[in-house]
Amino acid sequence: RDTISFNSAIAGCSKSGRWREAVDLLDRMEKEGVPATSSTFTSAIAACERGGAVTEAVKLWNRLQSSNVRKEAPVYNAM
Repeated sequence: RDTISFNSAIAGCSKSGRWREAVDLLDRMEKEGVPATSSTFTSAIAACERGGAVTEAVKLWNRLQSSNVRKEAPVYNAM
């Protein structure tokens, strides 16, 4: 597994509002040492928003802010 495959899976969850799965995949990425990107967080935050899990989206936003991931415009738009 790599960043691209995780990002694809998280984006798929995002499109269908399966926020729990998106967050679980992001957690698994971290545990497996696979680096997350701005796209990873954008999709995971969007999944939370679509799924009505605004509190979880804010948690992910805070997690992103404390990470070394480059912050790009799409992730700000997701919030």
